[in-house]
Parts: sequence; C-alpha cells; structure tokens
Amino acid sequence: MVDKKRQVLRINKLLIFILIFIFCGGSDNSSSSDIDNITSVLEESQESTSDQESTSNQESTSDQESTSNQESTSDQESTSNQESTPDQESTSNQESTSDQESTSNQESTSDQESTSNQESTSDQESTSNQESTSDQESTSNQESTSDQESTSNQESTSDQESTSNQESTQNSDEQNTNKSVWGEWYGDIEIYAAPDVTQQHIDITLEWVKKGIEFWGSYGPLELWIVGDTYEGAIALDNLWCDVRTQKDPKWNTEWDCANGDPYGSGDGWSPFYRCVDEGCSAVSTYIQSNLDYWFNIITMSSKYPGPEEEDYKKVVLHEYFHVYQHGHISDPDDDTDGDWRTSIRNLKMDGSLEQRPWFAEGSAEYMGQYWYSLQPGVDDNYFSQVMSWKAETLSTYLEDGRSMRDIGFDAPFEIYDVGTWFIAYIISQTSEETVRVNFYKDLDTLGFEASFEKNFGKSSDAMIAEFNEWADQPISELVKILP
Repeated sequence: MVDKKRQVLRINKLLIFILIFIFCGGSDNSSSSDIDNITSVLEESQESTSDQESTSNQESTSDQESTSNQESTSDQESTSNQESTPDQESTSNQESTSDQESTSNQESTSDQESTSNQESTSDQESTSNQESTSDQESTSNQESTSDQESTSNQESTSDQESTSNQESTQNSDEQNTNKSVWGEWYGDIEIYAAPDVTQQHIDITLEWVKKGIEFWGSYGPLELWIVGDTYEGAIALDNLWCDVRTQKDPKWNTEWDCANGDPYGSGDGWSPFYRCVDEGCSAVSTYIQSNLDYWFNIITMSSKYPGPEEEDYKKVVLHEYFHVYQHGHISDPDDDTDGDWRTSIRNLKMDGSLEQRPWFAEGSAEYMGQYWYSLQPGVDDNYFSQVMSWKAETLSTYLEDGRSMRDIGFDAPFEIYDVGTWFIAYIISQTSEETVRVNFYKDLDTLGFEASFEKNFGKSSDAMIAEFNEWADQPISELVKILP
C-alpha cells in the first residue's frame, strides 16, 4: 500500500511541476530556481506525509495486534485513528491541487477503500475476538454453573444422607431409651398417692428422698407410691398401678402383676399394696428384667410403722433410697434363669449369695440412713451413738446363734439388720465411710461382690466376718468407741 501511495505522489509532483512551468513561462532561470525550491518543499512535504502515513500504519498495526488481545472498545479506537489520517491526507491534497480534484478524489477513494478494508478486517477480527471471548466466557460460566450445581447437589445429597443417618440414629436411640436408662439418672420423680393420703404426707416423703439424692446422687428411674390407711384408698392405688404399668409398657403382665383375686377379703389373691393398710410398709422394689420394655425402681411408703408424723419416718425414707443407690450400681437384669424366684444374679452381687441375705445390703442401708440423718441440723449430737448402742444389744444373741451372718435370712429370731449395721460400722472403722459408700459400689458391677470386697476392704468377706465376731464380744461401751 505504501508503494502505491508513493507512485501517486510522484505523479502529483510531476503535474505540479508542469503547471508551474507553463504558468511562469518555462524559460527563466529564476523560474527554474523557484521550481526547484517548490519541488524541494513538495518533496519534504511528501516525505513528511509519507512518514506520518508510515507512523499511522505502524500505530494501526500495533493497535490491531493489541486489539486481538483486548476487547472491542480498543478496536474501535484504533479504527478511529486509522480513519483520521487518510482524511487529513485527502484534505491536504485537495488544498494543494485544487485543479486536480479528480486525481485527489481518486487518491481519497483509494485511501478510503483501504481504510474501509482495514476497518472491515479489524471489525471482523474484533467480532471474532468478541465471539471467541463470549464463547469462552459462556463456556466458563457453564462450567462454573455446572460445578456449582454439582457441588450443590453433592452438598444436598450429603446433607440428606447426614440427616437420614441422624434420624436413623435418633430413632434407634428412642427405641432403646427405656432399657438403657438405669443407674445414674436425672429425670423427674413420679409420685402416686392413694386418695386418702394427705399432701403433707406426700411432701415429707419427697423432701427426704431429695435429701438422699443430695447426699448420694440421683439414681433411677424412680417412682414413689404412698399408701393411706383405708382399703378403698389402697384399691384405688392398685387400679392406678395397673393403668400406669400398661401405659409405660404394653407388654406388662396384667394377669399376675396387677391386682388379682380378693386379697382384701378372703386373702386369696394379690395386689401391690394390700398389706400396707394393716401392717404398714416401707420397701424398694426393682423392675429390671429382660422381658420388660421399661425398667424402674419404686419406693413404697405407708401411713404407719412408721407414720409420716414420726421422726423415724425420715430415716426410713433415707434407708430405702440408699437401696435405690445400691441397685443403681448393678446393671444385670433380674431374670429367673434356674426356675427359682428366690435366686438372682443381682442378689449375688448385692450380698454375695444367689438367695437374698440381709447382712450386707440391709446393714449398709441402715448405717447410711441413720448416720446421714444424724448429720442434719437440729439432730442431737449423741443421736447416732445412742441408736448404735441400742442396736448393739442384739450382738450377743447373734454370737450365741453360732451361724455366720451371711447365712442368716430375714426370718432370723433376732434383728439381723442390727447385726449388719454394726458390721458396716466395723468395716468403716478399718477403712472409711467413703470406701464403703463410694469405692466398693463403684467396683461392684465390674468385679462382683467378693472381688470388690477384697479390693476395697483388704480381706475376704469370711475373714472380715470372723474378725468382727471376735471383736464384737465385748461390752457396748467399748464397741461405740469406733463410731465417728
């Protein structure tokens, strides 16, 4: 393109020279000199124009190269610069050669065509770049969207799976909730009282159960059943018992474990509370069996022997709650494996014998109930010593019997509870109250009765009993010296 422009400029130069020569006469030396000067000026002008065009072309080329890497806006600016230079050239040519409009127009047309071609090429390149960029951006956006959707789907799937697993675990936990709750427990104590039981009776029972929880910790699940002093009230409580049991455990055996027959009249039958009206009752019953869906303890208290107005009632409630504490440390179900209802693996851990024996379990509950009651505000400082002195009066009868205390049942001709209480007092004097109350029971479920006994008390149960029997054969005034 540059060579074509130079040829046009040479033709213009020749035409101008001829016109000047004709106009000036063509023979004068002065005119010849002027023509040379004009020619020199024109050449300089042409060279300047050529330089500008070269520069413009270089800039245009640079802009075009830059455009291939930049956006459409830069391409348009480059095109504008390219258009400006040919227009200026055309104007300059028209002013210098007003008589040669046709030639100038041809040059302008040639320049415009060239520019147009450049613009078209540049636009096409710009369009191509824009389309390419747009395609790349679109592809990138699609890939990004696809990635985001994939991530979102993965997260959603992961969340759904996690939620599903959590729900499954939760449902599984709910199904096993009842049987897994045994021992340490922080639920609400449920209280069921006969219609003839006063609110004061209910309040004092709950108060001293809560004191036991404060002293020794919370164990359960636990229900309190309080019997009044009338048959009608006891029968109403019998009916409530069966309603509660079947509500908590649909598999409850209503034929044998709800009131049946005529226990209040002919005596031919059974109910949970029929004896309490006449004989009084204070007891703990545990219902932890493999065939039950709901495991629980109950403390049963009544209106007599002792009654709620007596001071002994408070100690008895503590005594019974300590049994809940003891049972809370044994996890074995109370299943009948040999057909004998009197034997149980729980008995073996509680007292070291398959058949229930009162010497250790009842001795521990009585000692703890009396001792911790004696620590309460307002209780006489000599209370515990006095109570233990009265109990010591049974020891001589026990020693005369000649049997080991671990072989004596609830039908002993003397108060075996008193013997067991003193036996615990003796162990504590050799160790500590905490060793008996905490350490022994902490190891009981894992080690069993005898192994836990030897670990915490330093000798076998038989050796300790033999040692106690020898020590107990002395005046009561000497025995009480070991008490705290």
